[in-house]
Amino acid sequence: MNIHTDSRLILTATERLARSLHRHARIHAIVSGMKGWERPDITSLNSWMDRLWSESFQEQLPASKLARTRLWKELVETSTAPLPLAAGFSLYALLDETYEILVRHKVDPEAGPPSTPLVQWRRDLTRSFRRRLECEGLFHPGEWPVYLMNGLKERRISLPRKVLLQGFEFPAPLERDLFRLMETITEVEYDVNRRAEGGVIHALALPSPEQELTYLGRSLIEDAGVMPLHRIGVIAPDLTRYAQAFARTLTDLMGHTPAGDAHWFNITLGSSLSKLPLFASALLPFRFIQEGERRELLLALILSPYYGLWQGKRHRIARADHIWRSKGIISGLDSLKSALMGADEETHSLIFNERTKPVFAPTPPKMNCTQRMKAWIETLSHMWEALDFPLISGEEDRLAWRHVKEILNGFSTHLADISITGYEFVSWFIHEADRKTTQREAAEDAGVQIMGLIESRGLDFDKIYLLDVNDRSLPQPARPLPLLDREERRRIQGGTPQSQYDFARVVFERIVHSAPRIVLLRAEQEDSKPLTPSPFWPDESVQESLDIWTDPDPAWLRASWLRSAYEGRGISKTDTPICSIGIDPASIAPLPMLSSMSLSPHLLKIALTCPFRFLMEILLKVTPLEAVAAAPSPRDRGTLLHRIFAAFTEQMRGRGMGEDVAPDEEERCLVKIVDDAFSPFAGNPRWQVEKIRLIGSPRSSVPGVLNLWLQRERQRRQEGWSCIAEERTYSGLSIKGCPMPLSGRIDRIDFSAVDGLACYDYKTGKVPAISDILNRFTEPQLPVYLLALRAGKIPGLKGHVPTAEMISTAGYLQIKSVNALRDIPIRGIETSLEKWCSVIADIAVRIAGGNFEPSPYPASFVENRNKVCQDCAFRTLCRRGLFPEWSIEEEEYDDAD
Repeated sequence: MNIHTDSRLILTATERLARSLHRHARIHAIVSGMKGWERPDITSLNSWMDRLWSESFQEQLPASKLARTRLWKELVETSTAPLPLAAGFSLYALLDETYEILVRHKVDPEAGPPSTPLVQWRRDLTRSFRRRLECEGLFHPGEWPVYLMNGLKERRISLPRKVLLQGFEFPAPLERDLFRLMETITEVEYDVNRRAEGGVIHALALPSPEQELTYLGRSLIEDAGVMPLHRIGVIAPDLTRYAQAFARTLTDLMGHTPAGDAHWFNITLGSSLSKLPLFASALLPFRFIQEGERRELLLALILSPYYGLWQGKRHRIARADHIWRSKGIISGLDSLKSALMGADEETHSLIFNERTKPVFAPTPPKMNCTQRMKAWIETLSHMWEALDFPLISGEEDRLAWRHVKEILNGFSTHLADISITGYEFVSWFIHEADRKTTQREAAEDAGVQIMGLIESRGLDFDKIYLLDVNDRSLPQPARPLPLLDREERRRIQGGTPQSQYDFARVVFERIVHSAPRIVLLRAEQEDSKPLTPSPFWPDESVQESLDIWTDPDPAWLRASWLRSAYEGRGISKTDTPICSIGIDPASIAPLPMLSSMSLSPHLLKIALTCPFRFLMEILLKVTPLEAVAAAPSPRDRGTLLHRIFAAFTEQMRGRGMGEDVAPDEEERCLVKIVDDAFSPFAGNPRWQVEKIRLIGSPRSSVPGVLNLWLQRERQRRQEGWSCIAEERTYSGLSIKGCPMPLSGRIDRIDFSAVDGLACYDYKTGKVPAISDILNRFTEPQLPVYLLALRAGKIPGLKGHVPTAEMISTAGYLQIKSVNALRDIPIRGIETSLEKWCSVIADIAVRIAGGNFEPSPYPASFVENRNKVCQDCAFRTLCRRGLFPEWSIEEEEYDDAD
């Protein structure tokens, strides 16, 4: 890169190019053997204009971005904007950008021929904006060249004897006028920094953007072996589309950032401050107050790692959320406090104490009240100080915190005395954070250089990759510029398709002359939609396709996830069971952990579904964290209904429960039981809605679920059935060949003089398929109930002990909703009991002998085994979960089923 060390001033189009020239000048001095040298005056045009204006002590000053935004806001709020425009920071930013574009292109922003109401509104507003700036002794930075030209003409500003312009292949008209004036005053030299000849172009078309990056990653690894990383350039016309994918690809292939100041790659596109976690955490105290004291925001605040007050205590504090969820508390500081006060005093004291009073005060700051900007800054700073914010964990956090302080300092400097609400303060804060770009500090000469079209101005490389060479990116579509009319857009660079093409042609020519080797890449389609090549795409190109899964190259095998996948495919999968099942049950001594265990229907169901899950969840107690649903959860609702049913049938049986029982008396009894059951939830609106759903409301024409259930109860009594027992436990049930006893609890037992005994299970949700009981043998609940009933293990039946002649059956009573209320007797269940005894003994022998192979077949026939494994919480711990390969017999059974 040519530096011209005899130049007094070098002006560049971008800050990046200025830094690159400084680096080259330093390297040139070192290579030349110089022991000391004067740092050349190299700066970007914008920085030079700012410096020159400040050093000349002019009366007028450039208006800061904050001052301009405030002024646009005031003007918009006092005007009537055409529909559908709405006042907001995006509109203020659009007005400011439009003003700058017009003045830089020498278009009068205040005048013009008659146009649309929108354009005329903008012109009137711009006129007021310019007058206000003049009254305050300010001007828009976009007009800097005008003020500098006046200063040069009046000899109030002087130039060095020689000026070199770098990277200005397409200056704006106002900048071009400045350069021409400079030519009349001093010696000006233009250095487009091009090689004499263009580089050799190699163009490749790949099927998709993903394969475009796959090819790029492989090529960069190959290039790294023959040239320095910083001499490799990657240019993406729309860097925002590729930045994250770039970072993932290169991190996969090159690994994480090496120690010291070394870097594998450098992406010029930074992250918006508003997207960084430190900034999101910084606003949590105000958001908690502003958004109705929601539980989620309180939990986010106290669990945020950026607040040092709760450091080391968050594992304890996290329990509070379970309490709040179980009690159905959605928001409200008082409700959140009182819920913890009665349930967990220790957690309450960790969250709400003297230190946290500035945030959780009884009278928090009212966000809709108006006060000076300075007061809002002090309030937020006081909250941060009380909660020890922020805890910094790395470079990204340090940069984010530095930018946060810069924003607040800017507020204090330019907006301290304006009166705003708390909502407006938060809006200003977020708006400024959106504009603030955070870039990790890295040497720009380290690693592969990844940049956009503008950042690549004036730079040269040994090899350049230009991506996405399609007509959507090169040239880019015409800029929307909604506040300009057609004549104004015609005079703006990028305002028409023709000017965008002209710009793209100049840029493409510059890129071609920036390296001896140029690789053009494009995707042929994206999301199944074909992409049209750029007009600059050469006639001769190569079509290529990559598949790293079937044919991985050495470069991509550097990716740990791909290497692990290929190593994993070689893992041996033994089919040898942990313990053979073909042994005498009597000779099995149960494992120590099973010595005192009896099998309930729930445990049997888990074992029949998957013995490995039985091992993990029941024996080792490695259970997934319970998902807490909004109250009332299905589990809590089912428990409450079971309690109501049991209380009602017991009380009505005590009163005789015959045909002579008055319906009104039944309803009063039911209502009283429901009121007692719901009394602990009197202050919870969700539970009150559930209560109305169950017993109805005078204001609703829809009957409650329990009202319809009561009618079914009367119908069952008319059919000769009566409830003789509820919630009856049994234990010590022995089955031939089963090494462990069975125990459990039956929801309800009914008796009919004609049909005998029937045991029922209440279902407040989905009812199992009948085939799961009679054919697949995965639902043991009702069969075990019948076995316990026939074995005489149910106490207190008072003369209803089953005999060989007495018929006994089982079924479900579904009480889910007014449309899902029914009796479901399982006909033929008696004939399946013998097979069930064999199935229970079989699975019990397996688990007692330590055989926890994740395949219960042939003990049971679990439907959709692949789906069961995919949804299993223990999938990553189980070899079958990772390699769900079923036997031929199992697949044939599934097909037949």
